[in-house]
Amino acid sequence: MKTAGIVADNYKLEKFKKELIAKGFTDFIVAPYSEGVSSIQIQTLESKFVEIKRICQLVELHFKRSN
Repeated sequence: MKTAGIVADNYKLEKFKKELIAKGFTDFIVAPYSEGVSSIQIQTLESKFVEIKRICQLVELHFKRSN
């Protein structure tokens, strides 16, 4: 198992959590990173990193469209 990390603004955390859980990623930890930003650390196989990248792209696109 490897650890993948996502650094995201706090207002995006719920969307990231929702998408990760929907895709079967349940072994993750959210920790503060700096003011207004948190780190999501996901324990998974390295072969699943591409799927996590797609989730990141999906979430970012969601917030860009909402502006």
